[in-house]
Amino acid sequence: MISDILRIPVLGASAVALRLSPLPRRADFQPDAWPRHPMARAAGGPGEWWELDTSALGLADGTYEYDLCVERPGQAPVVAADPFAEEITRFGGYRGLLRLRSGHRWRVPFDWQGELPPGVRLPANHEMVIYELPMRWVDTSPDAAQRQVGLGTFDKAVFERLAYVQSLGVNAVELLPVQDSPDTLNWGYGTRFFFAPDVDMGEPNDLRLFVKECHRRGIRVLLDVVMNHSRGCLLESLAAEMFYLSGGGEEPAPTGSRATTGAAGSSVTASRVTALSTRETSTTGWRSSGSRSSTSTASASTSSRASTAGTSSGSSASTPGRCTRRPSPAGPSSSSPRTRGAGHTSRKTWDAARPWTRCGTSTSGTSCAASWPAA
Repeated sequence: MISDILRIPVLGASAVALRLSPLPRRADFQPDAWPRHPMARAAGGPGEWWELDTSALGLADGTYEYDLCVERPGQAPVVAADPFAEEITRFGGYRGLLRLRSGHRWRVPFDWQGELPPGVRLPANHEMVIYELPMRWVDTSPDAAQRQVGLGTFDKAVFERLAYVQSLGVNAVELLPVQDSPDTLNWGYGTRFFFAPDVDMGEPNDLRLFVKECHRRGIRVLLDVVMNHSRGCLLESLAAEMFYLSGGGEEPAPTGSRATTGAAGSSVTASRVTALSTRETSTTGWRSSGSRSSTSTASASTSSRASTAGTSSGSSASTPGRCTRRPSPAGPSSSSPRTRGAGHTSRKTWDAARPWTRCGTSTSGTSCAASWPAA
């Protein structure tokens, strides 16, 4: 179920309006001439939020592309996409998709039936052998080889790579960020839209199909959700103080991107990303990079549709950047966690008494034939 209320954070605005147009596009494309629907400032809560009840617009059923017009005193008007859009379109800029049926917002349904065939189960946390998969790198066509790296999509992953991944003996796949990013051939660490799959990879149901096909093979899917840095994200132009670091003493972000803050705005975003990824994509774990630390989380449930991501005491889904296995307890004993750099600006915390090891690097992903005992 998706709410009819669109809520957008905008700081310092005197007026915010939603403008939209039906899809498919007609012969003309003139966004400035699209009808505008004023949004109202929401009462209460941290920050400044503007909202609109889409069911009260009287629109015909169908699919619409939309964006936001923001007016601030003494500044030129700004047009921005909805940073919380779950689907986006790209034509003369980025916009969100609004689907209406019987006057209400809805998502395109997906059939999860047959996700776990009889006799197939997903591994528990302590049984996982994780393959780290940059979705952008799954293209194995000759053209991709000539370019050194292809442009991967969800359907290529399903039909061209999944059987190979299964043949390695792994039982979990950690997807490097699949949320929309300005990166085309990189790993995706610099999110633009936190709630929408990358426009170059496919639609939300394409991602769901990848997850379903993994589960049919007994392979869990973990999402790498990069909350601590973004690039080209509309939250920065709409409400930077609510979502981004401002002090020079805070943890820096990678070159070209900006770190998000641990303030109330980012907490709201993180909780919504987590809920959406587990409820709508049936993933059974996630790894998030916070502005101050990186936390690997996963559900211990083997029933993917009933799972909820959450911190699993003593068993982590993965560490950033490599396939991981946990050996028998060894090393120095310590009651306090340590922090260690783990790629980009995120930092990994772990129990010194039960160290992690890394192994089996590969340019097309990472695999490891070992597993570890339960904590």
